[in-house]
Amino acid sequence: MTVGAPTIWARALHRAECHNIVAVLASTEQRGFDETLFYKIASASRPGTVHGVKIECTAEGVRSSCTCEAGQRGSVCLHQARAMRDAGLLPDLMLIESIEEAKEELRIEVVDPMAEARKRAMALLMGQKPVA
Repeated sequence: MTVGAPTIWARALHRAECHNIVAVLASTEQRGFDETLFYKIASASRPGTVHGVKIECTAEGVRSSCTCEAGQRGSVCLHQARAMRDAGLLPDLMLIESIEEAKEELRIEVVDPMAEARKRAMALLMGQKPVA
């Protein structure tokens, strides 16, 4: 089973989008409530090579695997991320590398609740009158 933190999946999906990776649902299998999806996805690094992604949805959870080199090592790959996203099993993930990038991307102001207290304490230490 390929498991990874949301950041790992976000990076893999970002790579898939950068390479314009397209997932094609090749077939499905249904066994009771369990479903297995088989996708075919072109290699991002080797033109003409197609990788297979298998997504198993069971009562125990969702598992994915890929025939690419990274997938064979048990790593999250861009092929799995693309297939999981197309299957509706991976939400829109935003790749944010830093607080500054988050502020810019989300257009939010990160407020430090202790900033004013630190300013007042520093002013007192410096013998200045704290600004209210």
